[in-house]
Amino acid sequence: MVDTLSSPLRHHLLLSLLHQMSLDSAPVRDPLFSRAIIALERADHHADALFVYRRLIPLSNCPSSPLSLLSLLDALVSRGLLLSAIHLLLSPGSDPSCLVMPGLNLLINVACRLRRPDLGIQAFAAIRELCCYHDRDTYRILMKGHYDTGRLDDAVHLLYSMLWRISRKGCNANVVVYRTLLEALCAATTWREKAPRMGG
Repeated sequence: MVDTLSSPLRHHLLLSLLHQMSLDSAPVRDPLFSRAIIALERADHHADALFVYRRLIPLSNCPSSPLSLLSLLDALVSRGLLLSAIHLLLSPGSDPSCLVMPGLNLLINVACRLRRPDLGIQAFAAIRELCCYHDRDTYRILMKGHYDTGRLDDAVHLLYSMLWRISRKGCNANVVVYRTLLEALCAATTWREKAPRMGG
């Protein structure tokens, strides 16, 4: 029924249905709310999408809503509303730890797009405490963040961190990570100083 109302979107009926389901005693699953949020965002009903997350999900018996949170965060970031994404994560009821790697990578991406890769590094360091492992997207996002802000020393350190991870437990290394760093080093006037650190 939710999918039927989502395409083409009849948002008033969709919201009415979700509200009724939220008041019902039967638990409502997170993927259903997530699909509704995506449909509302795609139709530019941004306030309604936020209403679903902030008002309807807490009313329901949905035990956890990581997909809904991730869908809303992704929509905010796609629209360039980076500070709104941060405020959403810091708001009561939001639990970033439930997002696992896709959500954590999104957080790191937001920090880097705000030209604050140092905040991204803090999230990077906290990932292990959440029993998650960095993936190649994590390294790619952080490497680009360092490159865009001219933090080449940190970029080199990050590359060594990735290589250490590969040597210990394996990691999906991505050639984009290497290329991003090499482009940054080639663009820098201090290439001759950086090359020895890379083993060149």
